[in-house]
Formats: sequence, C-alpha cells, structure tokens
Amino acid sequence: MKALSFLLSMVNSVISSLILLSCVSRKYLQWEALGRIGGRVLTAFLVLLIGLLTFWDGAHPVRPEKLLFAGLLLILLGASCTVWGVHLSFTTGDLKKVFIIYGGSLVVQGFSSIAGVYESQDSTV
Repeated sequence: MKALSFLLSMVNSVISSLILLSCVSRKYLQWEALGRIGGRVLTAFLVLLIGLLTFWDGAHPVRPEKLLFAGLLLILLGASCTVWGVHLSFTTGDLKKVFIIYGGSLVVQGFSSIAGVYESQDSTV
C-alpha cells in the first residue's frame, strides 16, 4: 500500500503544482475572485505538503499520527473536490471529469496512506 500511496502522491503533487501555476495567471488575478483563488492555493499547498510528507516517509520513518492525519485530510479534500466536480457538472451542464478523477485520486491516496501505516505497524509488532 505504501507503493500505491507513493505513486499517487507523486501524481497528485504534479497536479497540485499545475493548479498553483494556473492560479498565478493574470486572467484569474481579480479582486472579486480572491477568496476562490485563496481556497485553490491553500488546497493545492496542503496536497503538496502531504506529498512531501509521504516522500519523506519513504526515506525516513515518520510518526504514524502525522500520516493518519494527512490521510484523513486527503480523504476530506478528495471527497469535497469530487462533490464540487459533480456540482459544477449539474449547474453548467458540462461534465467536469478532471475534478472527479482528481478527487478520487486524493481519496485513494488517503486510504492507501492509512493502510500503509497499519501495515507497517503490523510488521513491527
């Protein structure tokens, strides 16, 4: 499970970096949209930090409490991203597959991270 978590962490970190870069474009920098941009930047930054924590856990063991909290946070972010994608699909009539796939990827990364913590605890006992 740790290998799956590591792989999804790498993919989600790249996507989060692209989200951060898209928020910096001149088109979106408007006073009316600062709250929405701030939410995107905060979410992408959290996913990047959790990705770094997952990479760090591959090299040096990290406390299980940190990884459990990070996994739960990823599950919450992924579920909210999926719901937002479904909401946009209903309101605009255009299916937002990217949001739904990205949210599902975050949820799977969170579950695999939590399962990897339990696997490593079972092997050390």
